[in-house]
Amino acid sequence: MPITSPDVSTYLSAELRSSWGCTFAETPRLTRSPDPTGNLNAALTMRKTNMKKTNMKKTTNLPLIAAIALGVIAFFTMGSAPSASASTPILVTITAAYDFSTFPNVTGTFTTTGALTISGASTMHVDPNFNGIRAHCVVTLIPSDGSGTIIIDQQCQFATSMPAPYPTGQGKGRWEIVSGTGAYANLNGNGSLTMPGNEEAMTGVIYH
Repeated sequence: MPITSPDVSTYLSAELRSSWGCTFAETPRLTRSPDPTGNLNAALTMRKTNMKKTNMKKTTNLPLIAAIALGVIAFFTMGSAPSASASTPILVTITAAYDFSTFPNVTGTFTTTGALTISGASTMHVDPNFNGIRAHCVVTLIPSDGSGTIIIDQQCQFATSMPAPYPTGQGKGRWEIVSGTGAYANLNGNGSLTMPGNEEAMTGVIYH
């Protein structure tokens, strides 16, 4: 019986095929595909490839995740630790004595202890308000060693008496270093102020 199916005749031996397309075979032999498990192998290959890609993605993301975690830890560690550049306050006293005969621009001398150990000449300009209860003073310290100058801004009041042993009616106030030259160009400091007699007694801190 002739076998005319092209699907079957395709796999018959060449010598069993007729010249007009029909194939007669007493003992037809069907040959298998060169790779009968081709589809299965292809599926397994694709699955392995996908698994490799997934593993590669996971492996590739690990350094990024680790870097992000380290960044978060460093951020909170830096936020909780004290700043290394924070200035440290050191106690200081600055005592100046003036001749007020040339008021409101007076001259005198000064000495310091604590954070500063200098002495020399000083000038002060006094600018009182209309009734003399408050005054703004600018003090210039001129160290005798020529290391520079220190400019101090004072805010003084005379309406409140100071405690003993200072005479009743003397003033008090606050002071702050506002500028400087030479070795004191970046100097910062502030504190409280009393004015016993002809002195300006400043106590406070210098920031280093």
